[in-house]
Amino acid sequence: MPCPLLIGMNPSPRFPETSWHPEAESTRILAEFAVGDAEMTCYLEDGLELDNLNPAIPESADKKMFVDAKVAHERLDDWARQGRLHDRLVVLLGDEVAGVFATWAKIEAVPGDGASHVRSSPRLAGADIRLTRIPHPSRIAHLRRYAPNDLESAEMCFRSLGAIYKEGEAIAFAERLEIDRQLMDEDDRVMATLIVMDQNALLQEEENADARENRLEARRKLRLERYHAPIDGDDVEE
Repeated sequence: MPCPLLIGMNPSPRFPETSWHPEAESTRILAEFAVGDAEMTCYLEDGLELDNLNPAIPESADKKMFVDAKVAHERLDDWARQGRLHDRLVVLLGDEVAGVFATWAKIEAVPGDGASHVRSSPRLAGADIRLTRIPHPSRIAHLRRYAPNDLESAEMCFRSLGAIYKEGEAIAFAERLEIDRQLMDEDDRVMATLIVMDQNALLQEEENADARENRLEARRKLRLERYHAPIDGDDVEE
């Protein structure tokens, strides 16, 4: 089972070429709630996979960011074909992302309570998908600047990200252990094969040595027989 997938809108206007740039404010807020330190954005990938519905900011976007639904649906189609949405928790960041995803998946809207909800989507061949909806980190940043009185409820929901990250860490750790176990098993198989090959090589060397000794012994016998062979006239009596 892969780590939870967090889906946002598009790259930060400060870093339009890179989704979830480590210096982007939204990425730092994710790290603050997931890891416990806004400076530790490098650790996010230890328990989460991050992506956006739009790999680039829509051309018509100005100060207010939005999701290009056509691009998003095509992207989600690709993810579904790749199996990227199966057997994992999918975290929808913000109302617009949740709305676009629900429309594409043809499912009932997911409540924005930070809890996990199971939906069955015809887009995924009727498979169940586990979804969580929390505010987009840019909303946390906005409320901190302009509406601190409304911040508490948004942050309370956003705090579920800590548990989501720990779940992802546990999954990643289990996967690393499994990979290590497979590598160890492979090393054991390789070592066993090498031992058999060495044993076979030694056996072959012994057989070759025996064969050489047999050939030498045969040659010695041949020489002795030739040396002691009677010469014409030796047995004639005078």
